[in-house]
Amino acid sequence: ETGEVNLYDSIELIKTFGTTPVYFRNTSSTATTQTEIDSFWTFNSSTGVFTSDPTKFTASGTNNFYHAYMKVPSAGYYQICYTIAQAPNVNNNLYFVKNTTNLSYANASTTTAVSETCYDMGYFESTDYINISERGYSGTSSPIMTFRIEKSNNILQIDAGYRYEGTNPNNYIMFNNELWRIIGVFDETSHGQTGKSLVKIIKNDTLGSFTWNKTSNNDWSNASLNHLLNEQYFDWDTNKSNVSTYCYISNYARNTCDFSVVGIKDGWRNMIKNVTWYLGGAGKNGYTIYKVNNIYYYERNSTAVYTGRPSSTTGNIGLMYESDYLYGALETDCPHSTLHTNYKSLSCSAKNWLVYANECMLDQVSSSSYYVWSTNTASLYSSNSVTSSFEVRPVLYLHEDVYRISGTGSTADPYIIGVASS
Repeated sequence: ETGEVNLYDSIELIKTFGTTPVYFRNTSSTATTQTEIDSFWTFNSSTGVFTSDPTKFTASGTNNFYHAYMKVPSAGYYQICYTIAQAPNVNNNLYFVKNTTNLSYANASTTTAVSETCYDMGYFESTDYINISERGYSGTSSPIMTFRIEKSNNILQIDAGYRYEGTNPNNYIMFNNELWRIIGVFDETSHGQTGKSLVKIIKNDTLGSFTWNKTSNNDWSNASLNHLLNEQYFDWDTNKSNVSTYCYISNYARNTCDFSVVGIKDGWRNMIKNVTWYLGGAGKNGYTIYKVNNIYYYERNSTAVYTGRPSSTTGNIGLMYESDYLYGALETDCPHSTLHTNYKSLSCSAKNWLVYANECMLDQVSSSSYYVWSTNTASLYSSNSVTSSFEVRPVLYLHEDVYRISGTGSTADPYIIGVASS
């Protein structure tokens, strides 16, 4: 997978547009020329800032829309940075629209203001239009809203490895005398092994339900599940005496674990590569473009972590990344520009072989000290604490000396592997 990450640490502040900004006051208007200029918004051409004037709202009710409609000056990635003053009434919204497609909206409640926040609107062709619409009450019941438009000058090309995508690809592999599936093949940037391309696999079925961490802390390097997978599950005979320290089911409730049968068995452990697991994640200020290419970049960014958290660790066993899950859908069915919260749509979830209910990811929510990203049926959300109960499917990288003996990768004929002897 290759793609672009649009980083806004280098931006062009838009002060002039392809057409002079047009302001008009009702949703039925289709004017695209400077024929219905009004003063519901003011535009400062030296700062590029638009400011709404609530005193111009004359009608009663909550469905008054006031638009700023403009053509972008050139093709590229655009974001909007906006503020909303404390609202004296409810239902005051700022909508972001690309042509006729609603992108998102910002809301101001009766008690809170929205400090400056930036939202990535994605890629625009030079013929596309941005429509910024304010819905508010009349007069002083609507808050002052401001926004400016910025274009990214810093596009990063990423290489996210070779991946299996789609509804049910032929990527089955026999490992540990059970079915696993191949996520893809990755170079050293994905696992910290210079000059080596490694195959990454995930257990086909859940290992069971466990808590990500027994305490409210999303540091994977010292999480109870990390210990459980890399100690008791990886080598039961050696580490079983400490299993009670790390085997927890949810909300601080201890579970009874026995990996003597379902753990990694002798002869298979030497097929596993000890690798670097990157611990970044989306959520922290500056890391809030929730699209697959950006998320892949955040996971490997040393500053996309909660304050004080390490950015990487090493180990034999991990979990899938959020980006692994997102890349599991064919881009033709679910474009990489899709926000991760929209992966619950059938075009994404029904055609993604990695979909699994209530499964935890490796990624921390980097704006939080105790949230992690996970699946809920087919969508992603950030509301689960690390102490919740999750389905767990172990993930690992095969050693570079592992080779295919036979098989076509189907369920009935999975890949059979061996390892070259030293």
